[in-house]
Amino acid sequence: MSLRTISRWVVPLAAVLLCTGTAAADTVYLMPVEAVGGDPSIPEALRGEGHEALRGALAEGHALVDDVSAETRLPEEIARCGRGECARQAAELVGADIAVVLSIWERSGSPVFEVTLVEAGGASYRGSSEQGGTVRQALEAAFARRALGAGPWLSVRGTPAGAEFVVAGEPRGFVPDRVVLAPGGYRVTVRAEGYVSAHREVIIGERADDEAVLEVALEREGGARASGGGGNLVGVLGGGALAAAGAVAVGVGVGTLTAKKTREVVDGEVFVIRPDTTAGAVWVAAGAAALAGGIVWLVLALASDAGGGDDAPSISAAPGGASLHF
Repeated sequence: MSLRTISRWVVPLAAVLLCTGTAAADTVYLMPVEAVGGDPSIPEALRGEGHEALRGALAEGHALVDDVSAETRLPEEIARCGRGECARQAAELVGADIAVVLSIWERSGSPVFEVTLVEAGGASYRGSSEQGGTVRQALEAAFARRALGAGPWLSVRGTPAGAEFVVAGEPRGFVPDRVVLAPGGYRVTVRAEGYVSAHREVIIGERADDEAVLEVALEREGGARASGGGGNLVGVLGGGALAAAGAVAVGVGVGTLTAKKTREVVDGEVFVIRPDTTAGAVWVAAGAAALAGGIVWLVLALASDAGGGDDAPSISAAPGGASLHF
């Protein structure tokens, strides 16, 4: 078994064991339900259910500070506050190692739970559930992040899974993974056998809970991306053909509208033939619509093909912050 294979299994396992071991020794205080943050539109019933679910998950493996005695020591403005500084003060006042804050956000009609662990010393670690996920998912994500130590972090995601990433010339992990880095700029290389390596510049923020997310889709040495896409050929050809047909139709319509009157003599009678302006207008309108549709289709196809590339930066919002995608 290679060293790379061993590290891919041992490192995550060590992080989980570290998380479990340190969490069991910590005393934890769950901020009151009045301090639950997130979207104001979240119903009170869901806030209460989420708070109770979080209490149950915490009670399974952590030493909870008694709520009644703790809340008698908290000023009301702190007990009802869900901000990080309020949670830090609460942990200090009740004698807990960690104060836990719950926030609930709504995304496309489904709740997203966010759990923030705030240490008495001020460090904070945030974890979120998937859309429609559970409070336990968010709690586990927060403790997993805490096991890594204080940030800021760099997360590397994408395809193929297992690709190695190198930061400033030093191998640091395998996709997908998260590592702690000092603030500053770094050159990151993602590489895998049989794929073209990707090289990116990333900037790591200064806050302990900052996270830069690098997403890549390596191209196979033959030219296709690891995700299986080799370019939107159908869109390019279809859009080009539709635009060409539209241009021809516009030309026919314009020719009809600008045609001159003609005279024909049949059996001694003179007939004046005028251009059919109605048909010409229809040809122009239909052709213009086809031309515009073809151009839009072509542009979208090209943008879709380029947008999946490694050089396309984007920013995606997430509960509690934003992630940079390079």
